[in-house]
Amino acid sequence: MIHDARRENFRGGQMGERPKNLPDFKNPPLVEVALAVQFQRIEEFRIYDIGPLWDQFREEFGIAQEHSPLDPAFETFGTKPEPQGPKIELLSGPLPIPRLWFLNDAQTQLIQFQPDRFVLNWRKVKEGDSYPRYEQIKDRFVEELERLKRFLKDRGADRISPNQCEITYVNHIVVDNDEDLWAQPDKVFRFIGPEIKTETLGQPEDTHFQVRFRLLSDEDQPVGRLTAVAQPALSKEGGHMFMLTLMARGQPAKPTLEAASEFIDMGREKIVHSFAELTSETMHRRWGRSQ
Repeated sequence: MIHDARRENFRGGQMGERPKNLPDFKNPPLVEVALAVQFQRIEEFRIYDIGPLWDQFREEFGIAQEHSPLDPAFETFGTKPEPQGPKIELLSGPLPIPRLWFLNDAQTQLIQFQPDRFVLNWRKVKEGDSYPRYEQIKDRFVEELERLKRFLKDRGADRISPNQCEITYVNHIVVDNDEDLWAQPDKVFRFIGPEIKTETLGQPEDTHFQVRFRLLSDEDQPVGRLTAVAQPALSKEGGHMFMLTLMARGQPAKPTLEAASEFIDMGREKIVHSFAELTSETMHRRWGRSQ
């Protein structure tokens, strides 16, 4: 575990304290949480460092996989979007490095690394997997990111300079036992009106929405966005559900891990409040809301 002083340097305070003003649920429909930092590419990391990097995590993350790298993602304001089109890349210099996955045996915890990104995921794999709560996940994120920082420093990378931070909550809102909820999403989501229908087609079979909100600094300047996406899906058992994904992403106040950590904490609070404000009291009773 990380020494307490190092934790204080990282977050600027004591770890593990849940804000008292946050809504709380006894049985939230949460199935995945991901904390991520995107940073300037670490050029010192080469493909032959993959094995030694895994050695740093192998004791608890004994499963390794390779995946396609993620493209850089930025929340921008006041700039024109870059035109999208086919990309032509000329391969030269060092070999491209895949996105690395390191999983624990239960596959409930996952570390993702590529030379410009670090992610820690908690995932609900089977019914008995209980959500360990954000504070515990954040502690682990800090611990493993510190481990990565030491590893990279040994290879000549003096610092990790974050340019975007991201926190994502994925919820599976199962409604297969109540067709009334499936056919009337206004009873699941607070801001959807009850009369979503046309004279010709009647009531829609299901609903899919995406909304984005700006995240503002203390000076009321935009620093990121919170995106909420709900889409119909099928559970593992084949029943109906809504998959509600809430993601907060933006630029930390400074290009430091301390500032990135503060942004992730802020994003978590915004997500939890937004989850409660977007979903209905009917669902809150089902999930055992306590405040």
